[in-house]
Amino acid sequence: MVDGGATVILAERGESVANGGQSLSGDHIAYHSYGPYDRPGSFVFGIDRVHWSPEGWPRLRP
Repeated sequence: MVDGGATVILAERGESVANGGQSLSGDHIAYHSYGPYDRPGSFVFGIDRVHWSPEGWPRLRP
């Protein structure tokens, strides 16, 4: 990623931070996150639809 070899598609999501453990299946991404920072330890499991750009790059809508 440092050399531009990757694209971040899942960073902070709403109040959730520290997203990780991503699994991609078809047009869906599953992940876990923690947060927000003022409520440490709140664990969230998320599933979102992946949208694809005309160039074929994955992206998530807010």
